[in-house]
Amino acid sequence: MCFPLYNLDPIVKEGLGLVNPPFGNCFPCFHVVLSVMAMLIIVFRMDFKRFKVFAVLVTLAIQFTIFYLDIHWITDFIAGAVFGCLSYYVSTRYGQYIASSIPLLKSK
Repeated sequence: MCFPLYNLDPIVKEGLGLVNPPFGNCFPCFHVVLSVMAMLIIVFRMDFKRFKVFAVLVTLAIQFTIFYLDIHWITDFIAGAVFGCLSYYVSTRYGQYIASSIPLLKSK
């Protein structure tokens, strides 16, 4: 697997190889999980229209770069999007119940 970014310069390839070893990416893609979950929270839980647009654009940019840099497989992306949506659903549906069952988070 050769990432397009690595073709720029040997120094870039060596430097990026230190922080992103080949075949070191995991399933699912947590860039997708976190960006989709954050976008859903912003879009459905906030009233600022400009911020919603910004969140959608940033999320789309993150997804684009994942494919452009050839970092993850499509299955990583799909699983990440599903997991992000599922995480949003669980956190909004059961968040209060989960937080109330943790002793440190109980209000006095």
